[in-house]
Amino acid sequence: MKNRYLAIIAFLLATFSMCVMVLYVNSNAKLIGENRNESEVFEIDPKCKANAMRIDSFNRALNWKQLKCGLWKNKNGDIGFKTQRVACSDGLMSVEDYITRLGFNENPSLKEIIDTTTFIELGNTYYKDKNHIYHHYAMSGGGSFYIFEDADYQTFEILGDCYAKDKNHIFESRAGILTNIDYATFKTKAGISGCVAKDKNGYIIWGDRIKLEEIQDEVLLQAIKELDKE
Repeated sequence: MKNRYLAIIAFLLATFSMCVMVLYVNSNAKLIGENRNESEVFEIDPKCKANAMRIDSFNRALNWKQLKCGLWKNKNGDIGFKTQRVACSDGLMSVEDYITRLGFNENPSLKEIIDTTTFIELGNTYYKDKNHIYHHYAMSGGGSFYIFEDADYQTFEILGDCYAKDKNHIFESRAGILTNIDYATFKTKAGISGCVAKDKNGYIIWGDRIKLEEIQDEVLLQAIKELDKE
């Protein structure tokens, strides 16, 4: 009987330890994915959890603090752009991380380039300071943060939730310069689904030209109706 009680106690302690570890990891790294039911349970590779904890522990040791401009600064004086990094190949878990250099973290440091006193977020993954327009291109490894040299600084502005323009071009936040649109008649609207836009030649979704009769999704059709009212 004594051995039975000891076995039960050992089991409860092991279960409690596992719960603590899962709660710790999930408080600092979130599950990501498409069309997943919140009630579903996913088995996360222990190596993935360990990788997430390693990244999180490293960043905690650097004692990152947020600046008024939205960027972050660590105890070593490095400036960082906060992003999300997928912690393992199955894609079930991501963890907060920081880009401290332009490009894919291999070019000049952000502290050498960015003027934090004038740095602001414009929207649609674009940013600027008194010298440059910047863009964050999100990817599983945290992505790339770089000077957006395609844009004309003086005339650059945000359009809706996915697009931007300057005096020369229309930009989509991931595709970059759009070459298949009519600049003069292009328009979009904030708050509608699917990154829908239009010009005199028809409709654009996420930067791609699409025929109205090809659209079956009711949400997109409603977004088009809203845009047509503008």
